Amino acid sequence: MDPVFNNFMQNAFDNALNRYNILNIGLRFQRTLNLVNADITVFAFREITNPRTGQPSTLLGISGGFPSGGDPASRIGLNTFFYDQPRVDALTTITHEIGHAIGFRHTDFMNRVFSCGQEPNNPDEGQGNEGSIHIPGTPTVPVANSWMLACSNNTDRPFTNEDITALTVLYPGRVIPAGTLPTYRYYSQTDKDHYYTTNWYNLRGGKDGFVYENVEFYMYPNQVLGTVPLYQYYSLSDRDHYYTTVSGNYTNFRSEGIAGYVYNRFVPLANIAPVYQYYSLGDRNHFYTITAGNYNNFVSEGVAFYALR
Repeated sequence: MDPVFNNFMQNAFDNALNRYNILNIGLRFQRTLNLVNADITVFAFREITNPRTGQPSTLLGISGGFPSGGDPASRIGLNTFFYDQPRVDALTTITHEIGHAIGFRHTDFMNRVFSCGQEPNNPDEGQGNEGSIHIPGTPTVPVANSWMLACSNNTDRPFTNEDITALTVLYPGRVIPAGTLPTYRYYSQTDKDHYYTTNWYNLRGGKDGFVYENVEFYMYPNQVLGTVPLYQYYSLSDRDHYYTTVSGNYTNFRSEGIAGYVYNRFVPLANIAPVYQYYSLGDRNHFYTITAGNYNNFVSEGVAFYALR
């Protein structure tokens, strides 16, 4: 990452690498300070006016192209005209240009109006010299909020379910447990509340005060042998979500149904992991994670259940 970029952009770069790495696909990204060792380099350029049209530039970044000979495309460019100040879409733009470098075309290459509107001198891309190979399990038409849409709307676009499918199919890494769904973890700084769901479309990359954090574990959407319901409760007074395998009446909590199906005891399955429950008395906040540790202001309450990771 070009050192001329400020701390905001350097952090966005690190977060872009982490956005890929938390998926555990067959690629790992790591920052290097040695230009000679870099598989992908990110450099700064400045374009204020479009040299073709004479109009103000709308160019956020430049792709180095697509992979060749087993190597990713290099020389990603980011326009300092836009990125010498913090922008919400910085993280997505970096992730997007890396996406090209590892082989992905624009999600709306066949209909750029989807994300770009009626842009003059910017027609649909068509097959081009690159061609287009449909990835099984993904749509053949544009999908909102994909990280590979052609144009930005100055929002952050974390990976959609379709994006995750594309990445895991093209670069398979760990095997996602058959029949399970990723459980997305969100956090609301306002309510001091952690929320878990297998439905990405509930909050997508974050809304209603909730910020997307990561995929914490995997749950079954339907009951299979050996699993039990994971009940979801919510306290309006404490603004707190609580998850348990024991159905009951809990003071100040109302039932919100079944979040998914998990194990209430250890079973000899690959990728099984304990899910630890922590509680912050000050924030009135339950927190669930497969990573045991010391978390500020949280007290461990032991293993809540077991899930696949």
